Parts: sequence; C-alpha cells; structure tokens
Amino acid sequence: FDYRNMITPNIGVGVEFGWNAFYEDMDYATYTRETGSITGRQYRYCSAVPMLASADYYFNPDAKLVPFAGLGIGTQFTSNEVDMGVWALTEDTWHFLLKPEAGLVFKAGPGVGVMFTAKYYNAFETQEVKSRSYLTANVGLAWGF
Repeated sequence: FDYRNMITPNIGVGVEFGWNAFYEDMDYATYTRETGSITGRQYRYCSAVPMLASADYYFNPDAKLVPFAGLGIGTQFTSNEVDMGVWALTEDTWHFLLKPEAGLVFKAGPGVGVMFTAKYYNAFETQEVKSRSYLTANVGLAWGF
C-alpha cells in the first residue's frame, strides 16, 4: 500500500506499508551454526514487512507519461525461519530501512493512472540478523493524479 499527498505539482509525500515473502529449498547437506552441525534438507522462509515515510519528485507532472524518483525511510520487521526435519529456528528482528524508488505514471484518464515502479529495499544489519536487500518490480493503479 502506497499513499502520496501532492504538496506541490512536483513533490508528493506519504507512507508505504507492504509484505514480501521469500522461500528457499536448500539441498540435503550438513549445516553448521555456531557450535553445532545438523545434516538434512533445509526449508528457509523470510517475511519482510516494510513501513516507510516516502517522498517522490515527479519530473513532468503535466505530461501523459510522468517519470518520478523517490526515497523512503523507515523500519522493516523481518521474520526468518529455517525448518529442518522436526526442528525449526526462528529469528524476528526490526531493521532500519532505506528504499530508493524510480518509476513512471501513465495517465490513462482524468484522475486515473497506471504506475510502473522499481524499488530497492535495503534493511540494515542488526545484532541478530545480517542486512537484507531486495529489488521489487511493481504495477499499480493511481487515482487523484
């Protein structure tokens, strides 16, 4: 969910809330963590919930095709789970998060547009979990434009 309020014809400020889920099926192998090792097949799950304040600059707001770039700053809750046989290890943590974004708005009609964006989420390292980063491609509907 993204919301922007246009404070000038070129600048929009707002908030973003999201949920991104990742899954990885690992090979049968021996995995070592701290002082112990276990052999088997791992299933890894990661849920990332970004919450940001964002600002965007719209380069030509009167055109039919409007390019824009923005930056979000906030936090991300991350839940990591590793399943292996009957064992499950879970780590939950909060990260400081920065998100640059670039995109295009195609004005399809009065007050309605289609958005195409690319967002790079960079969640910084904590004491519990290493940094996490990922790139998303998004298509959405914009109104009030």
